[in-house]
Amino acid sequence: MAESNKTTAQFSNVHIGFKGYVDGSIEFYGDRIELLTGYSREDFNSKKIKWTDLILEEDAGNSSEIFKQTLKTDKTYARGYRIRIKNGDIRWIQEISLITCDENDRAKHITGVLMDITDQQKREEARLAAECKTGKYLRVWG
Repeated sequence: MAESNKTTAQFSNVHIGFKGYVDGSIEFYGDRIELLTGYSREDFNSKKIKWTDLILEEDAGNSSEIFKQTLKTDKTYARGYRIRIKNGDIRWIQEISLITCDENDRAKHITGVLMDITDQQKREEARLAAECKTGKYLRVWG
């Protein structure tokens, strides 16, 4: 249990800069990506693994729609999703990104930052569960 708490503390406030490409490949700045995912920066930079490979399928579904909508606006977006890291654990990610386009307004690459928000997500889920137990919210199953 103490080891689990130590690992969780290491993930807190992990912010990782990146440059992503339309093909799903990604280059990370610095080596903190390994602390978060268990995969080395070189694993991603060499295209051995793509960031999109880590995103849970049920969270990846709206990615292309968000991307298309963002191209019609100021080309910035923020989104949250879950990833499965190398050891099988799930981490919650907040991504804030900017799409850079070429002279024909086609997406060239994305630059942004990834933040591990797993601890915040767990606290929020615990708060909601506690409020449901106290009757503050009516939970409907169906």
